[in-house]
Amino acid sequence: MARSEGEVLRERIKSGLTEARKNGVKLGRPEGTLSANLFLQKHKDIARLLKAGQSIRNAAKITSKGASTVWRVKLALSA
Repeated sequence: MARSEGEVLRERIKSGLTEARKNGVKLGRPEGTLSANLFLQKHKDIARLLKAGQSIRNAAKITSKGASTVWRVKLALSA
């Protein structure tokens, strides 16, 4: 009984997603919308540490932010 209900639920979800795609709805996580300048302004502390010669790991540790954020700031600085 539970297995058949699960199958019905999966079918309804899949049909709903395909219907949404047909109607032009974008599925998934939204893309980031900050420009490079706004991103650098938001993370001034990281930019300052990277310009001072700190490594990515040290800058992440000092600012208590993720290493991936520090990488993105470094890429924005070099661009």
